[in-house]
Amino acid sequence: MSEVYSIFLSAVFSSFIVTTGIIAVIGSIYYLTYKCFASYISFDKIAQAERQMSAAKKNTVSN
Repeated sequence: MSEVYSIFLSAVFSSFIVTTGIIAVIGSIYYLTYKCFASYISFDKIAQAERQMSAAKKNTVSN
């Protein structure tokens, strides 16, 4: 009975470690994307460029 219990405990522990690693990887990717590159990937700048492009398209004369 103790063998089954030890196998169960090792499976639970290893799955916990794997889950923690996955959470750490996802968290670090999120942190790097949204915190470090926030000045480069600015959604306000993207929206502003989009508005400028749509305004330029409205101002052009169609054939």
